[in-house]
Amino acid sequence: MSVLENSPFREVAERGSIRESDVAQLRQALDEDGLVSIQDAEQLIALNAACPIQGLAWCEVFQEAITDFIFRQAQP
Repeated sequence: MSVLENSPFREVAERGSIRESDVAQLRQALDEDGLVSIQDAEQLIALNAACPIQGLAWCEVFQEAITDFIFRQAQP
């Protein structure tokens, strides 16, 4: 189950922009679970691709989450 399922990120993707408040919600959702699942990683990548307008904090959170997934969660 993805920690992002209950987050409003479908609306963010439809809007096409990631605001600082969206990044704060995302960080909170990821921090609650502490793990980035494959579903989370896929949703983050899709969100990144769907939103050409991104808040400054998005890049950092996106990189941290994907790096965490690749190096700490994904199967070798």
